[in-house]
Amino acid sequence: MTKIFVLSCVLFLAASGFVHGSHEKKKKDDIKLFELKKGDFSIKVTNWGATLVSVILPDKNGVLGDIVLGYDSPKAYTNDSSYFGATVGRVGNRIGGAQFTLNGVHYKLVANEGNNTLHSGPKAFSDVLWNVEKYVKDGDRPRITFSYLSFDGEGGFPGDLLVTVSYILGKNSLSIIMKAKALNKPTPVNLLNHAYWNLGNHNSGNILNEVVQIFGSQVTLLDDHLIPTGKFASVKGTPYDFLEPHRVGERINQLPKTNGYDINYVLDGAKGKEIIKLGAIVVDKKSGRVMKLFTNAPGLQFYTANFVENDKGKDSGNIRATNLCSNFNSLHCGKTLLRHRHNSPYFSMPPSSSTPPSFTSWDETGKRSKKVWIWTTNKQGEVLDEQNKRVATIFDVSNPEELEGLRPEDEEAESIVVNLLDWQVIPAENIIAAFQRSQKTVLAISNNTSEAQVFLEALEHGLDGIVMKIEDVEPVHELKAYFDRRMEESNLLSLTKATVTHIQVAGMGDRVCVDLCSLMRPGEGLLIGSFARGLFLVHSECLESNYIASRPFRVNAGPVHAYVAVPGSRTSYLSELKSGKEVIVVDQQGHQRIAIVGRVKIESRPLILVEAKIESDNQTISILLQNAETVALVCPPQGNTMSKTTIPVTSLKVGDEIVLRVQGGARHTGIEIQEFIVEK
Repeated sequence: MTKIFVLSCVLFLAASGFVHGSHEKKKKDDIKLFELKKGDFSIKVTNWGATLVSVILPDKNGVLGDIVLGYDSPKAYTNDSSYFGATVGRVGNRIGGAQFTLNGVHYKLVANEGNNTLHSGPKAFSDVLWNVEKYVKDGDRPRITFSYLSFDGEGGFPGDLLVTVSYILGKNSLSIIMKAKALNKPTPVNLLNHAYWNLGNHNSGNILNEVVQIFGSQVTLLDDHLIPTGKFASVKGTPYDFLEPHRVGERINQLPKTNGYDINYVLDGAKGKEIIKLGAIVVDKKSGRVMKLFTNAPGLQFYTANFVENDKGKDSGNIRATNLCSNFNSLHCGKTLLRHRHNSPYFSMPPSSSTPPSFTSWDETGKRSKKVWIWTTNKQGEVLDEQNKRVATIFDVSNPEELEGLRPEDEEAESIVVNLLDWQVIPAENIIAAFQRSQKTVLAISNNTSEAQVFLEALEHGLDGIVMKIEDVEPVHELKAYFDRRMEESNLLSLTKATVTHIQVAGMGDRVCVDLCSLMRPGEGLLIGSFARGLFLVHSECLESNYIASRPFRVNAGPVHAYVAVPGSRTSYLSELKSGKEVIVVDQQGHQRIAIVGRVKIESRPLILVEAKIESDNQTISILLQNAETVALVCPPQGNTMSKTTIPVTSLKVGDEIVLRVQGGARHTGIEIQEFIVEK
């Protein structure tokens, strides 16, 4: 089975409390290798340069392979000039003329690539020993955190800088979290991880047939020395256009000067936002491995190892591959220079406090916008912006009396943040009840996704937002998926009128009965179909009949092979549904909402075949249903009324009108794909 490998990269500005070592000179004998392992997915890292040494995961046949280039011995990295897997800083990429000016002070750096400084000079973060602060080899959340104290004047850069790098394993995901904190002077910071990837295997040859998609519509223009000119250019119509997937080698011979790709992409939607976003996707069809790169950085450097010599790497193999390297720009509290991207990086100021960056929000009709902040830095009891203005007041609540005593309307700040010290669901609901009519923006601190959902949804309306206090990126992805589902609910589905053309008794079959944890109203049901291209709206049993009492939580859905619509514009087989799964409930008008399956029953029942034709394209869609009076199809709405809601299948006749959901494309594992397919 194909494994999906997701590389999730995120950077937060360090709040406080770094643990770091001394300035003592460390020996190369102190270089060690550390392994993180989660099932058949593992990585190795070394404390020399906080370097990623290996990433091992199975291919589509279950064969393990290492997809990161480098060396067998961690000590070999001390003589590496290609930055294999290294943490690069203070400033990754090139600084023109090996100099810069900050706040009127001119700083001269050490040149190591002609007249320019590459990756902060010949002795930088990739060439020092880092301290190990935390190491958990396996278990639920394998992780390791390295720290390094960069002193004032190191490499020519001003100010003491504390840096940590954490590698965290999740389910098929590797999170690389970088934090930097200036202690006493403004200083440029542009951290990046310099891993070279070959999804086929580190020794499988070149990567020209790997397929790459990069979500950046512009690139930074370079001069003859690969220094940004300060201008950007559209990728449209050029070999740099990877907005749609292309093989790496498809247009590589059309590139000027560089003998391959070595360019910084401006990621779409990145300007002014510190949100986690999908930056790139890499696919190796031969091995079946897929890598997705997520980042909160504004840029992504795509480099095909053009300057890497044929050195002897792991297993004595020649080193040639691709490097997908994202510019991990730090969050900032001070002045920023965006003109040249990596030539003029962000400048990190010694922080007093910082407004938490907004992650995302959704708007619901008739409801407030929901806000999500990522916790960064705050003074005791308050959150300040860059002008030292209070934007939120933090209240600690540990008992009902403290909650009762809160007076948010007396505060000058626009927002208040409630910190529930003893997390329980009922106190969380009490907070929501207490502040539902407040004129202030009220948020609550959440330590995980389940807490966040309670604050955002409990008592129907929830609070205005939450503050995620986390160290890992996975809860952010979980929360994003939750937001995506909520956004989907607000979209109106397009339903199409169809005319019944054929009805036929079909014999016995295994029918799936779906009981939900939610009650359905007249006109609501599930979208079911024998073919994913067209789904019938099958009504719930909410209407009374002469034969059976109303069961508004139930849909007699159809046989085991049929499709059912689920969140994310996907389908699932009815036989795959089970308690806890999510489905989409839809009404006559196309309004949709998500419901949780409480129980599924599969029983042998008589079936009936129904065929209907769509007038607009003369397409015929069919479905098999249980042949029973309690099973009904939803009719098109008549004007603004819903007088004729359903027709039981036992009363259905040729010429009756029902509603369908027409979907384009074929399906693979419930996901729409563009492939020629015949279904009949």
